[in-house]
Amino acid sequence: MRSLDALVTDVLRKLGDPRPMSGKTPDKGDRAVELMLSCRTQIILIDELHDLEGFEEKDFEAMRPFLKWIKGIANSRGGPAVCLMGIETCKDLFEPEQSLEMARRFKKKFLLRRLDVGTKAKPGTLPSFLNRVCDGILQTTTVRSLPPLGNYENAVRVWACTSGNPEYVMTLIKEAVRNAVIANRHEVTGTDLADAWDKGVFHRVAVTQFNPFKATLEQIIAAVKRKAL
Repeated sequence: MRSLDALVTDVLRKLGDPRPMSGKTPDKGDRAVELMLSCRTQIILIDELHDLEGFEEKDFEAMRPFLKWIKGIANSRGGPAVCLMGIETCKDLFEPEQSLEMARRFKKKFLLRRLDVGTKAKPGTLPSFLNRVCDGILQTTTVRSLPPLGNYENAVRVWACTSGNPEYVMTLIKEAVRNAVIANRHEVTGTDLADAWDKGVFHRVAVTQFNPFKATLEQIIAAVKRKAL
């Protein structure tokens, strides 16, 4: 779990505060807002909102200091836009039943749907997404070759690993690319993807309990069917 103190300390550090660890949490929060204003920060992105202290327990009181802090940012004249990102249930914090003030300040909510594989005859959103990402990697990095992630069989493997969650899909691919670059290779292989799975990051969202990049398509489909029963 991440605390508000850790969050504002990180903000201070990234905005160049000379003593980001100094002071109590409320004081550090005020300094962070002042620095955002002086730096003319346009937008602040706070990811993984669901990892904040109190969220998992649905302890609204425990999250109140965080909500008060972001309300202060939203109220500041000339302050940055606040973009909060997390799992779907995070939006419950900003419903009128919880807080009319927060619901009024955070009216716009956007839900990223899971990417789906579709079928061989009618591909879903995941294969085209993978093709676009691979094209971007080839254009912007030293990598010159990747597995054809957008084909049906590989898309099924990626989906089994990530459940189609866009954040986890990107984490998987970035980790595989990182493995290749560190090894001074210009080619990303299936082994790089398998090694990325073995890091353990994807186990909480994966459809299979085994490494989908070391399994056959038939084994993956059978595991998915067993889970659906």
